[in-house]
Amino acid sequence: MGIYTTFDYATIIKHLTEQWKIETLTGLNYYAARAQEYLGTLADRYRRIAERMKEPEDVKLAWLVA
Repeated sequence: MGIYTTFDYATIIKHLTEQWKIETLTGLNYYAARAQEYLGTLADRYRRIAERMKEPEDVKLAWLVA
């Protein structure tokens, strides 16, 4: 169906934080440093959530006829 999974979001977040070099930013104020810490751990948090989730069975939507 082309829907992103939690693993996909974790991969995207990891890629973007590495691309933008979030962890190497310096001279941040308090709030920016907190956001930096949050973003630095977000991909791992999403990955752990994805590992705990049960994979859904085939989705059957009555309103979606293929």
